[in-house]
Amino acid sequence: MNTAHYASGIKGFRLFQEAGLGYEYQATGSCSLESAMRLLTDLPPSCEISFFDPEEMEEEAYIFIRRAGADYVLMRARHGVFSAWKKEPAERIVSLFQESPLVNKPSDSFESFRVSLIPEHQRRWHIDGRLAADRP
Repeated sequence: MNTAHYASGIKGFRLFQEAGLGYEYQATGSCSLESAMRLLTDLPPSCEISFFDPEEMEEEAYIFIRRAGADYVLMRARHGVFSAWKKEPAERIVSLFQESPLVNKPSDSFESFRVSLIPEHQRRWHIDGRLAADRP
Protein backbone atom coordinates (compact mmCIF):
# COMPACT_ATOMS: atom_id res chain seq x y z
CA MET A 1 0.00 0.00 0.00
CA ASN A 2 1.14 3.55 -0.74
CA THR A 3 2.28 5.09 2.56
CA ALA A 4 0.46 8.34 1.72
CA HIS A 5 -2.74 6.30 2.06
CA TYR A 6 -2.20 5.76 5.83
CA ALA A 7 -4.82 8.37 6.84
CA SER A 8 -7.59 6.21 5.37
CA GLY A 9 -7.45 4.03 8.47
CA ILE A 10 -7.94 6.91 10.93
CA LYS A 11 -11.45 7.53 12.28
CA GLY A 12 -12.63 11.02 11.40
CA PHE A 13 -11.18 11.14 7.88
CA ARG A 14 -12.42 9.83 4.55
CA LEU A 15 -10.63 9.55 1.25
CA PHE A 16 -11.77 12.28 -1.13
CA GLN A 17 -9.62 11.49 -4.18
CA GLU A 18 -6.19 10.46 -5.37
CA ALA A 19 -4.06 13.48 -6.19
CA GLY A 20 -0.72 13.12 -7.95
CA LEU A 21 1.79 11.74 -5.45
CA GLY A 22 -0.78 11.44 -2.68
CA TYR A 23 -4.35 11.56 -1.53
CA GLU A 24 -6.83 14.23 -0.57
CA TYR A 25 -8.97 13.63 2.50
CA GLN A 26 -12.05 15.16 4.05
CA ALA A 27 -12.63 15.56 7.76
CA THR A 28 -15.90 14.04 8.96
CA GLY A 29 -18.15 14.70 11.94
CA SER A 30 -16.21 12.13 13.94
CA CYS A 31 -12.90 13.99 13.49
CA SER A 32 -11.50 14.60 16.97
CA LEU A 33 -8.36 15.75 18.74
CA GLU A 34 -7.36 12.08 18.86
CA SER A 35 -7.85 11.77 15.08
CA ALA A 36 -5.71 14.83 14.42
CA MET A 37 -2.97 13.66 16.79
CA ARG A 38 -2.90 10.23 15.19
CA LEU A 39 -2.69 11.79 11.71
CA LEU A 40 0.47 13.54 12.88
CA THR A 41 2.05 10.78 14.98
CA ASP A 42 1.49 8.12 12.29
CA LEU A 43 2.99 10.36 9.56
CA PRO A 44 5.58 8.31 7.65
CA PRO A 45 8.96 10.03 7.11
CA SER A 46 8.41 9.73 3.35
CA CYS A 47 5.21 11.83 3.43
CA GLU A 48 4.01 15.33 4.22
CA ILE A 49 0.64 16.72 5.27
CA SER A 50 -0.66 19.98 3.82
CA PHE A 51 -3.72 22.08 4.68
CA PHE A 52 -5.01 25.66 4.54
CA ASP A 53 -3.19 27.95 6.96
CA PRO A 54 -5.79 29.16 9.50
CA GLU A 55 -3.65 32.15 10.48
CA GLU A 56 -3.67 33.57 6.95
CA MET A 57 -6.98 34.70 5.56
CA GLU A 58 -5.79 34.33 1.99
CA GLU A 59 -7.01 31.63 -0.36
CA GLU A 60 -3.53 30.45 -1.34
CA ALA A 61 -1.94 30.06 2.09
CA TYR A 62 -0.91 26.55 3.11
CA ILE A 63 0.97 24.75 5.86
CA PHE A 64 3.19 21.75 5.10
CA ILE A 65 4.18 19.33 7.85
CA ARG A 66 7.01 16.78 7.77
CA ARG A 67 8.64 14.49 10.27
CA ALA A 68 12.27 15.16 11.17
CA GLY A 69 13.30 12.20 13.31
CA ALA A 70 11.25 12.45 16.51
CA ASP A 71 10.34 16.08 15.75
CA TYR A 72 7.96 17.80 13.34
CA VAL A 73 8.72 20.73 11.08
CA LEU A 74 6.37 23.22 9.47
CA MET A 75 6.71 25.35 6.35
CA ARG A 76 4.25 28.01 5.25
CA ALA A 77 3.52 28.83 1.63
CA ARG A 78 1.66 31.90 0.44
CA HIS A 79 1.35 32.94 -3.21
CA GLY A 80 4.49 31.01 -4.21
CA VAL A 81 6.60 32.32 -1.30
CA PHE A 82 7.85 29.60 1.04
CA SER A 83 9.11 30.06 4.59
CA ALA A 84 12.03 28.14 6.03
CA TRP A 85 11.23 24.83 7.73
CA LYS A 86 10.70 25.43 11.44
CA LYS A 87 10.47 22.91 14.26
CA GLU A 88 7.07 23.02 15.99
CA PRO A 89 5.62 20.98 18.87
CA ALA A 90 3.02 18.38 17.94
CA GLU A 91 0.35 20.17 20.01
CA ARG A 92 0.81 23.40 18.03
CA ILE A 93 0.59 21.58 14.71
CA VAL A 94 -2.55 19.72 15.77
CA SER A 95 -4.09 23.00 16.90
CA LEU A 96 -3.37 24.64 13.51
CA PHE A 97 -4.75 21.58 11.74
CA GLN A 98 -8.00 21.65 13.72
CA GLU A 99 -8.39 25.41 13.11
CA SER A 100 -7.88 25.05 9.35
CA PRO A 101 -11.12 26.17 7.66
CA LEU A 102 -11.86 22.97 5.71
CA VAL A 103 -10.99 20.75 8.68
CA ASN A 104 -12.99 22.83 11.14
CA LYS A 105 -15.99 23.14 8.78
CA PRO A 106 -15.58 20.45 6.11
CA SER A 107 -17.25 20.69 2.72
CA ASP A 108 -18.41 17.72 0.67
CA SER A 109 -17.00 19.49 -2.40
CA PHE A 110 -13.40 20.09 -1.30
CA GLU A 111 -10.58 18.27 0.43
CA SER A 112 -9.77 19.20 4.04
CA PHE A 113 -6.11 18.22 3.74
CA ARG A 114 -3.65 16.29 1.60
CA VAL A 115 -1.08 13.61 2.39
CA SER A 116 1.62 13.41 -0.29
CA LEU A 117 4.71 11.34 -0.89
CA ILE A 118 7.83 13.47 -0.77
CA PRO A 119 9.87 12.88 -3.94
CA GLU A 120 13.14 11.10 -3.09
CA HIS A 121 15.32 14.08 -4.12
CA GLN A 122 13.39 16.40 -1.71
CA ARG A 123 13.27 14.18 1.38
CA ARG A 124 16.11 15.93 3.22
CA TRP A 125 15.29 19.53 2.31
CA HIS A 126 13.51 20.14 5.61
CA ILE A 127 16.45 18.68 7.51
CA ASP A 128 19.17 20.34 5.42
CA GLY A 129 17.44 23.72 5.59
CA ARG A 130 16.98 24.14 1.86
CA LEU A 131 14.63 26.98 1.02
CA ALA A 132 12.44 27.47 -2.00
CA ALA A 133 15.08 29.74 -3.56
CA ASP A 134 17.63 26.91 -3.35
CA ARG A 135 15.50 24.43 -5.24
CA PRO A 136 16.53 23.52 -8.78
